[in-house]
Amino acid sequence: MQVTIRRIDPSRSSTIPGTTRLGYPVEFASRAASGSAVLVLAPGAAHRLREGATIDVDPRHESVRRFERLSRETPPVLRPTGIPGSYEVRGRVAYRHPNGNFGVDAGGVVLSLHEKEIGTRAPDAGEHVAFEIEGLSLWLKGA
Repeated sequence: MQVTIRRIDPSRSSTIPGTTRLGYPVEFASRAASGSAVLVLAPGAAHRLREGATIDVDPRHESVRRFERLSRETPPVLRPTGIPGSYEVRGRVAYRHPNGNFGVDAGGVVLSLHEKEIGTRAPDAGEHVAFEIEGLSLWLKGA
């Protein structure tokens, strides 16, 4: 996913739980969505930490809520809910692995999930789903 950093406050960094990496609150824009998230940089990549920079990131999230399978195709959505870092998601399941991992394409952004997060068997590739994610983080490629 390619994003442009609209706003960043380097003074408000915090350690990402379970890691030694720092996360920085950002406002971002991409083809699929615009909103707030936490940007996680690779070691030595602080020089890329500036407003207006366009970077490649992997989206991750802290939790999933309100997961549902949809009975028909709907346009893909990745839209802020109004709570910082939380997004409404609608999309098509792009892949499903036997281990329970699956990816949802929400308009060109593929979000990776696991069936443990949704409390049921992972949907099959091609199914349409809707849910909310909380705690969106954007990991600089290679971080």
